[in-house]
Amino acid sequence: MYFELGYLNNSSLNTPMEQVRTASQPSSQANRDNQPDTLFYDEGCRLCRATVGFIQQRDRQGHFRFAALQGPAGQRAAQQAGLDPDAPGSLILQDAEGFPLRSDGALRVAARLPWPWSLLRLARWLVPRGLRDALYNYVARNRARWNNTGKRA
Repeated sequence: MYFELGYLNNSSLNTPMEQVRTASQPSSQANRDNQPDTLFYDEGCRLCRATVGFIQQRDRQGHFRFAALQGPAGQRAAQQAGLDPDAPGSLILQDAEGFPLRSDGALRVAARLPWPWSLLRLARWLVPRGLRDALYNYVARNRARWNNTGKRA
C-alpha cells in the first residue's frame, strides 16, 4: 500500500498523539498524479517531531505526507538524496523535482503552507543559499543539545 496510517508520538512534547499521513516507501513519482510530497524526519528528534506537527496542523490541503528516516523508506530516501542513511542530519523532502536539501527543502515546505508562512519562500531569493544553509546546519548540529538529551537527536 502506498499510503498507510501512522501516529506521531508527541508525548515528550506534552501534546496528545496526532494522526500523521505517512509514506511506506519513497517514490520517484512523488507529486506526479497529484501525489503529496514526502517529508522524511528523524523520529528520535523532538524538534523534528514538533516541526512535523507544525506542518501537519497547517497543511489543510494535504500537500505532505511523513515518514521516519529510521524506517526502510527513509533509509532509501537518504541514499537517493546522497546522504548517510545513519546520520543524515537533515529533514529530507522528496518532491516532483527530487530531493531539495537543507534550506531549499525547508523553504519549499514553507511555500506550500498557508499565509503567512508561505511568505518565507521569499528568503530563497533574498538570502544567499550559503547563509541560509549555514543557519540550517547550525540548527541541525545543535538540536540534540536543545532537546536536552545529551545524545544525537
